[in-house]
Amino acid sequence: MVLALAQALIDHPERTLNAAEIDAVISQTLAREALAAEQARRAVWRRTLESATSAPPIDEVNLRYSSQTGRPVRGRMSQIDARS
Repeated sequence: MVLALAQALIDHPERTLNAAEIDAVISQTLAREALAAEQARRAVWRRTLESATSAPPIDEVNLRYSSQTGRPVRGRMSQIDARS
């Protein structure tokens, strides 16, 4: 915010700003920051969706937990029992 106000003062021909000009600089700066935050949030969400769609689907019926590691094991229960 301070940098935006300083730059506005430098850019202004008279090197002074009235209240309306200060309000405009603050408003524009807040809008730019909000836009950047929203774009970053959407980029994170897009990566999350891409990651989720590239992962194999998890079917609760086919998801069992290993008694040795406690981690999920994919496959039908009969296949898991045969491996044990």
